[in-house]
Amino acid sequence: MKKLKEQRAKADLLFRRRHLLVTKPAHLTPEDLLVLDELVQLSPILKTVRAFEHDLHELFALRRTPAQAWKIWRHMRRNKSYLNNEHLRQALAVLSKENMNKLLVYLDHPSATRSKVRTNNHVERCNRVLRYLEKVRYKWRRRKTIIRHILLQFANWMNSPKNKEKPAAQRPRHGGD
Repeated sequence: MKKLKEQRAKADLLFRRRHLLVTKPAHLTPEDLLVLDELVQLSPILKTVRAFEHDLHELFALRRTPAQAWKIWRHMRRNKSYLNNEHLRQALAVLSKENMNKLLVYLDHPSATRSKVRTNNHVERCNRVLRYLEKVRYKWRRRKTIIRHILLQFANWMNSPKNKEKPAAQRPRHGGD
């Protein structure tokens, strides 16, 4: 019974602090490092997972050149501890040579623009706002009122100062002048 409680406590610690396994080393506090060491002692396989995660971060670091990325990629593909773990082997399969060619296009862009790559977070944020407004005003759940509301929100967004389009004379030209 006591052993079972200890196992549950260890599993609980691992579950609550699992984010530390994928946190970049620069973002870890000394307390986090101690907890991470404790987690690795609980399950030694986590050391391999942590090393894989570190290599993955290094692969796509901001100031990485394609040549450096290929070197890291070859190291990862040859690492025996990664190949012995079924899950990491599957992750490495995703990083095939064909996929790496596609992913490394990202590294061809200057590092200043790479840090500003947009995701679909703006779409998710908009969806959250709309769901909130639906909950606040129950009558907005009808199709007609939802469409009206979305059109109104879109019109407000288009008319906001930061989204005003520049006049044609001020727009930068893209073409063969």
